[in-house]
Amino acid sequence: MQDMLLKMTQIIESARGAMEPLHAIELLSFLGLLAKQDPDGFSAIVNTGSKHQYEAMRELGKKLATQLQLPEAVFCSPEAHRFDDKVLAELMSWLEQVTDFTAFARAIRELYCLGFTRSRSMESSNPSLISLYQALLGDCSQKTLFDGAAGMAAVTSALRPQHAILMEINHTTWLISYRLLLLEAQSMEFHRADALLVADIGKSSADVVILEPPLGIKLAADQRRELARVDYLQVPAGDAVSAMAADGLWLQLAMQKLTDQGTALLLMPQGWTFRPGYDAQVRQTLLESEYLEALISLPAGLISGTGIPSVLAILKKSRPQGAPVRLVDASGLGSPSRQGRTLNQDEAKLIADWVQGSETSEHSRMINLSELRTQEYNLSPSRYFEKEVQVEGLDIDKEMALLAEKQQRFDASQQKLTALLNSFNQR
Repeated sequence: MQDMLLKMTQIIESARGAMEPLHAIELLSFLGLLAKQDPDGFSAIVNTGSKHQYEAMRELGKKLATQLQLPEAVFCSPEAHRFDDKVLAELMSWLEQVTDFTAFARAIRELYCLGFTRSRSMESSNPSLISLYQALLGDCSQKTLFDGAAGMAAVTSALRPQHAILMEINHTTWLISYRLLLLEAQSMEFHRADALLVADIGKSSADVVILEPPLGIKLAADQRRELARVDYLQVPAGDAVSAMAADGLWLQLAMQKLTDQGTALLLMPQGWTFRPGYDAQVRQTLLESEYLEALISLPAGLISGTGIPSVLAILKKSRPQGAPVRLVDASGLGSPSRQGRTLNQDEAKLIADWVQGSETSEHSRMINLSELRTQEYNLSPSRYFEKEVQVEGLDIDKEMALLAEKQQRFDASQQKLTALLNSFNQR
């Protein structure tokens, strides 16, 4: 994959100035899809003169959309954005030799994450989080997955579920991501939609729900009344939901999509654990319904592009009555990286062990519902984990010597000041 990534980077750099990097990535995904789905047709385009190549791409795309009964937009040539003819010829000749389109798709996704788009941070999952999901969920090859904020579908690509139900609101992100999953031969239904507003799309339940919604989002005024009427709400919102209620909505959406025996993982801002108002009502409902299995405090800087402290909520519908909630403090794990902070696979497994274990430690606690009630359903990590403050021991003799030295300097300064004042008064 690294060779592919290097080649793509060279191609995009050669087109810089004439073509936006995001448009280049879009064209790469389109041409790769043509090459995979119809190698002979693609080879014919390679041998077509540059004047006719774009027309040939367009026609092949239309044919494939009809044959495969897939959205026409996915096979639509991005006519508005063109490579230099020489660069395009080089690109297509290289693509004609590509055989591993799974690696090709993952190289494009990596390229997207490396810094070629402005909005990448919230549209592609951090590899550390994916490692944690894998450690928590295990094999997903026989399961159905729902992701309502799919972005570049890195989670689906890594977990490889039997079938995926996906939603993404941004058109360009949806378009590229759809193509990449086709390149990876992923079984899916992928809707371009706002999952919070059109939850009835893809109503079939999922064994695994993973949601990484934008953190700290504020709902627009024109959304709030509409969201108060969606059918997945377990907690009534009145005439309009709060402007900061998005986190609580995603949690309720997850429970609607989840099978009785399934597991949901939701990336949330830490503020949701203690905010009053609607969020407090949602917390109470989740806890009294015994849906919350565990809450993990994640390391700061783990999510690219934001410094907002975050938690990972683990939800299940079928939990033993009276089962406690597992609280895990993983905030001290991870290593500094260019993106902020990174968990290695051993650390991801360690967190999973803390979640799934029965022991209580400095990193993991079991909290009964009765205790949570006394805390008014506040799940703030600081309430349940005491942070040891390291106080450096003082060397009294050393400190007294420093104090004496500073006193001497002060006295000398005072003498100089007095002398200057006396000299001034004598004039």
